[in-house]
Amino acid sequence: MSAYPFGRVSKAEYKAVIAKIKARKAKRAEKRLELAASPTPPHAPAASQDATGGAIAPQNQAMPLRAVKRGKGAKPKKKVPARKAAFKRLKDLCRDFVLLRAKHRTGGFCEVAVQCQGRGPIEVPYHVTPQALGNALKYDDRNMLGSCRSCNGSEYFARKRGSNIYRDRHAAILGPEFPVLEAQAGRKKISTVEAIEMGDSFKARIEAGQWRVEANKISALIGDTHNGTLSA
Repeated sequence: MSAYPFGRVSKAEYKAVIAKIKARKAKRAEKRLELAASPTPPHAPAASQDATGGAIAPQNQAMPLRAVKRGKGAKPKKKVPARKAAFKRLKDLCRDFVLLRAKHRTGGFCEVAVQCQGRGPIEVPYHVTPQALGNALKYDDRNMLGSCRSCNGSEYFARKRGSNIYRDRHAAILGPEFPVLEAQAGRKKISTVEAIEMGDSFKARIEAGQWRVEANKISALIGDTHNGTLSA
C-alpha cells in the first residue's frame, strides 16, 4: 500500500500540461509558416522604374508593420534571443515534470514537509541543493521536489541560521543519493544546444508519462517522514 492515503494526479491536470506543450508547439509552427509564406513584408512599397527600365528605390520607406501597430515612430519590439527562449522553455518543462511527479507521489501535498508539516499544497519546484551553490543541478530533476511556498522560502533562513533541519529532511527523502548530489553541486556552463536537448528530454518524458514511474521510486521514503514527524 502506498505511504500516502491521498489521491493521485488527476487526468485533468495531466491533460492541461500536455495541452500547454502542444499549444507552444503549434504557435511556433504557425510562426514558421507565416515567415515562409511572406518572405518580404506585405507593407513594403513597390519600387518604380525610370525611363531606361532601371529600378528606383522608393523615396519614402514604409515603417515596419509592428511599429505601425504600436504607434507612429515607435521602435520595433526587440526579438527574444534564441538562448533566452531555449532556457525559458527548459525551465517551464522542467517545472511541469517535477510538479506532476510530486503531486503523483503525495496527492498534492508538500514533499518537503518541514514548515507546513506536510499540510501545504504543492505550488513550486524546490531545489534540494540550493541554486546559490551553482547551476550544475538547476535543471536536474533528481535534485528537485514539489514544495509549498512556506517550506520553499523558510529553507533559506534556516540555512542562514545554521540549522540542519532541511538538510536532515533531504537525507531522509533521498537516502544515499543525497551526498552524491551534494558532491555534484557547483558551476557549470550550459550551452544553448544543451538547453534545447534537455528541454526536449523533459517534454518526451512528460508525454510518455515517465513522471508516474519515477514518482513511485521514493514515495515510501517520503511517507516515512511525512506529516509532522520532523521537529524544529
